[in-house]
Amino acid sequence: MGCKNSSNILETTPIKQNEESSYIYQLHTEPRSHLGVNELKYNYRISESTKVLGAGQFGKVFLSESIADPSFKVAIKVLNKVKLKEHIDSIREEVKILTKLDHPNIIKYYETYDDVKYIYMVMEYCSGGELFDKILAQKNSFFSETGTPLFMAPEVFDGDYNEKCDIWSLGILLYCLVSGLLPFIGDTAGEVMRKIKKGKISLKPKEFQNVTNECKDLINKMLTFDSYYRISGKDVLKHPWFMIFDQQILLTTQINDKSLDENILNNLRKFRGVSTLRKAVMNILVKMASNEHIEYLREAFIDLDKDSSGFITAAQLKQALINAKIYIKDDEIEKIINEVDFNGAKQINYSEFLAATISVKKIITEEKFQAIFKQFDTDGSGFITRQNIAEAMIKIGHKVSGQEIDDIMNKHDITKNGIISQKEFREIFMSCSNITQSQ
Repeated sequence: MGCKNSSNILETTPIKQNEESSYIYQLHTEPRSHLGVNELKYNYRISESTKVLGAGQFGKVFLSESIADPSFKVAIKVLNKVKLKEHIDSIREEVKILTKLDHPNIIKYYETYDDVKYIYMVMEYCSGGELFDKILAQKNSFFSETGTPLFMAPEVFDGDYNEKCDIWSLGILLYCLVSGLLPFIGDTAGEVMRKIKKGKISLKPKEFQNVTNECKDLINKMLTFDSYYRISGKDVLKHPWFMIFDQQILLTTQINDKSLDENILNNLRKFRGVSTLRKAVMNILVKMASNEHIEYLREAFIDLDKDSSGFITAAQLKQALINAKIYIKDDEIEKIINEVDFNGAKQINYSEFLAATISVKKIITEEKFQAIFKQFDTDGSGFITRQNIAEAMIKIGHKVSGQEIDDIMNKHDITKNGIISQKEFREIFMSCSNITQSQ
């Protein structure tokens, strides 16, 4: 499900199958009370005095930091299961989607903890503050108390809604971005809600004078009161307003097309024979890196990702190589994709790209090492077992088989005593440093 679920805690049952794979991991359904929050507090600093960043219908978002590396700030969304009720499955689906979303312009998802009462989603902390505070002069105090009812579609207040409610919310955001105005304002939350329920918007203020007709048409279609007639997400992307931008982006890309840096290519080619554990470690590490350490690689990824899908395909990599006058065989390009790919998508996402190309020496610190080790030492024993690996992988949304865990132990349990010590775990970073070159 892409999360660490204490009602589905992995336990190790050593059932003999064959010489290659001697362990299988079975899911147990009995919840372990408070295991989620205890594990959370083992990795992140959170208490009654922790700063609240915001609140919504189902819970709150807190600012926290890694205990091992205080410089690593995170936002933790705490969702109350009692309030969620029938929406719990939707939240789990959201987590599943978040584990697959990996793009320079999308907030990073780290991991999820789960216990009897709450779901804890650990996300990237965006320090810029509320978007509305940036683009609007108007402020209403109730937003911080009840979430942002400005985003809510009329049907949400009645509890009968589908995915079209998100189209409404995005329509509100687009309205604000192009005009700097709120479509529905009031002195109280109740007044705003009543106006939203009427669903009447105006595109006549002077702030819309320089907004294109295509944009205004899209806003009207996204903010259609009856969700049945509201435009779908698929049709939003096909709307003429987006087509205009796509043409502009294509033209800009053709003008500013850059050759692929040979250092980046070399690092991609060298990232082979890498174990599942090392890929996981590197994918965690790059999410902890500061923007200054990844900006150059971020730009390179965006340049390679021509369709802005968040993935680099074999065809895109091949074209970049041709543009750089670097010629390698198609089967080697496929090998590069397969070796770098951690999530089995047959293409390279943003974190995977960073993991294969970043200079580990530039970003690794003792604090970051300890923080990542604690991610895998799930019971705080001071070493990593097969059970720990299975739990840690589930926590970051990556399922591993018994065979994969055996392979990890064979490669990284150097002393062959059935555990991975801190010293053995440190070797992962040493070997990564040998692969990647300074950018």
